[in-house]
Amino acid sequence: MLRASGKLKLSSLIAAAAILLAGCSEDTGTNNSAGEFPSRELNIIAGGGPGGGLDTVSRQLVTGLEDSGIDNKFNVINNAAGNGNAARADMLSKPNDGYTVVADSNRVILNPMMGTTDLQLEDFTPIAQLSIGDVAWVVPADSEYQSAEDVIAAVKDDPTSVTFGVGSTPSNEQLNILLPLEAAGVEGLTNLNIVNFLDGGAVNTELLGGRIDLASTGAAEADELVKSGDFRVLSTSGDDRHFDDVPTWIELGYDVKLQHWRGIFGPADMPEEAKKWWIDSIRAATETEAWKQSVENVGLETAFLPGDEFKEEILDQKSDMEEIYREIGLIS
Repeated sequence: MLRASGKLKLSSLIAAAAILLAGCSEDTGTNNSAGEFPSRELNIIAGGGPGGGLDTVSRQLVTGLEDSGIDNKFNVINNAAGNGNAARADMLSKPNDGYTVVADSNRVILNPMMGTTDLQLEDFTPIAQLSIGDVAWVVPADSEYQSAEDVIAAVKDDPTSVTFGVGSTPSNEQLNILLPLEAAGVEGLTNLNIVNFLDGGAVNTELLGGRIDLASTGAAEADELVKSGDFRVLSTSGDDRHFDDVPTWIELGYDVKLQHWRGIFGPADMPEEAKKWWIDSIRAATETEAWKQSVENVGLETAFLPGDEFKEEILDQKSDMEEIYREIGLIS
């Protein structure tokens, strides 16, 4: 039997160790080496249920991230409770390491304004605004209301006569009821019959079931049911028409313009490396064809704003919203 020398044995051990180390450093499902962010799967908590606007935009974002070449695994986790409060609290309960973010809307400023949560904007890091869309008045196809003016006339006679549905309160959907009615001279706005559901998907279900008369909801969320003939749209809230045959509030003579944004937030004081990665990655995602097509398919508009610009926009809106809610008597 041949015997290897001590030197040969040592050389073999070194070679084996090198092979083992090389194997450990192979790609494990991320495009970053160990120690860099991210090195494991990431979570996006959508502050709404499946099929709602925040669920949709979260999944659109994942599609864009993947199309941009990022090979991390992304989990979209739905949490529709508490009009977004539960989703944001859930995110804050996780380690502050950048691996869990939350998708939400202007509820991050409206909810504390209305006293439904102690969580303030300062508890979060605005990472990026993703998209914007119009809000619409939507009724069943066989509704007695043929126009927005029919609804306004009804609530002028009796503020409780129309049952409105919204995905959350406070929200742009709620303001899309209050502001046009205020502009039309309707009195007794606090007596309106506005029913709050979990999200836009739930509102559509209730409208289909005939349990509400009118939904104030994202135009994009109503799109498919309008195309199918189940719903009709009476008005929209943007500068331009979302539906060719449906007027905007401005066209109807009311100085009302609302656009609903959705964005991504992390916890306050999140690691700078993670914040930068999310901003850069979301920027790249919103430039992909996959993202652009998915947003266009549901009638939304890409409106990417990175961290500090996003925060500045939110603070400007907060000031405007406080003024609006004071004017209509919902806060003092």
